[in-house]
Amino acid sequence: MDRIDKPISPELVLVDPELRARLLATEPVPEPPRQRRRVPASLGWATALVLAGTTIGVAHAIVGSSRPSFAPKAPRAPAPAPVPRPHPVTPRVREQLARPPLRRPAAHRPRSTPQAIVRETEPATGLLGPLPDPTPPELRLRPTVASALVAAAMRFHVEWPVLLAAARARGVRWTEASPAQLRTLARRLKHERALGEQPSPEESALARYDGAVGLDALVSGLGSAKAVLAARVLRDPRIAIYPGGRNDIASGRVDVRVLAVLLYLAQAEGSVAVSSLVTGREGPGGERSAHDFGLAVDLRAVAGKHVLGNQTVGGPVERAVRDLLLLPEEVRPLQIVSLLDLGGPSIALGDHSRIVHVGFDPTVGSGLEFLWRTAGASYGVPWAILAAINQIETKDGTFLHTSPAGAIGWMQFMPGTWQRYGLDADGNGAADPWNPADAIFSAARYLAASGASADLPRAILAYNHARWYLNDVLSRAQQIEQSPSGQRS
Repeated sequence: MDRIDKPISPELVLVDPELRARLLATEPVPEPPRQRRRVPASLGWATALVLAGTTIGVAHAIVGSSRPSFAPKAPRAPAPAPVPRPHPVTPRVREQLARPPLRRPAAHRPRSTPQAIVRETEPATGLLGPLPDPTPPELRLRPTVASALVAAAMRFHVEWPVLLAAARARGVRWTEASPAQLRTLARRLKHERALGEQPSPEESALARYDGAVGLDALVSGLGSAKAVLAARVLRDPRIAIYPGGRNDIASGRVDVRVLAVLLYLAQAEGSVAVSSLVTGREGPGGERSAHDFGLAVDLRAVAGKHVLGNQTVGGPVERAVRDLLLLPEEVRPLQIVSLLDLGGPSIALGDHSRIVHVGFDPTVGSGLEFLWRTAGASYGVPWAILAAINQIETKDGTFLHTSPAGAIGWMQFMPGTWQRYGLDADGNGAADPWNPADAIFSAARYLAASGASADLPRAILAYNHARWYLNDVLSRAQQIEQSPSGQRS
């Protein structure tokens, strides 16, 4: 790294601020047609700017906003003189007129028929709202550490991503590492390389990830660097994306973790091809999916090979899945669906012979805790009670059956009770007891109607009138609350 002869990349601002200006001048990315979204002028790089000694208008310049916030407005013709009105609209009345019409809570809206679908809550996935930055401050590299990292890497001829990955994998407090620690580690890596020692798979994966997202994102956080990462994905020749998907990215509809995954896979496997982001896919029967919220990507090719016919042991798909499993926890996918089951969040499904689905939807798989918590919060029911009932009734949905008494679905409702309390929680237009979101929210609704806020044991007995059942639910709920991250035995 004594000489910089690689393509211009945003992270090199810490080495040479002039490279940033060259990047902005030569590689703009246009906005999609009829999209007039304004990109924030700052990426949260306040401290890094002091270190770099330069100012960055990176979001507007890279994404190519046609209307920056500081651009002067074109002069307009003077407005015609107002026509006198006998009753002028006062500011207070104008404010009231501008307000949207009040909507009564769904629980109090009149129903057209007694059989109407109940929608007391927003769809479970819609409850997410704006997702937090996957890299909170404690997972970000301090600007002074970034400067010391680059200096140590250049001094000992070690790539900075390799040095940072070694610090992360070997127990060094990498976000706050001292210059002396980094120099010592860089000297050790140089010695290991001279002896022909190879880094561990974890270190190699971390180095690829750090290099893929860049030093800017590691300092400012992925959320703040989303515009930079989006621009890099769009101009990376190793990432093939259909036109609608490019518009999804340029308009800001794709989650930043999906962008990081694409850059990482391109770095790890050499190339990757996308078949679906937000657009390009529709769930069964029009059902909404993680794609609608920018939380998923479907891959049709990896390392220049189509997914179809290449999901074999040692093949490109297996390598890509293993690469994903080695990502840092904050950006590791929650679902990796293909024909391969390699443990962790990887799932084998027979209908995924043509694509690899990579998702970050917390309402799927390990996201059951999300459903329990949001349903409990919506109805004032302890979430661990819902988890305990779900475990007792169907082993968290792994043993779905109709009981001898006729109870059905994820939470074992009697049909008559479901007719009264079942609701559509995921927004697909049907209240389905076999749907986990619908069933869990409906169970919370039933417990709340049975007086859970005032007398929780009585509400549980209303769910199943047996003393052993009450004791079992309370005991399991206590174990769930005391176990880390709500893990169940």
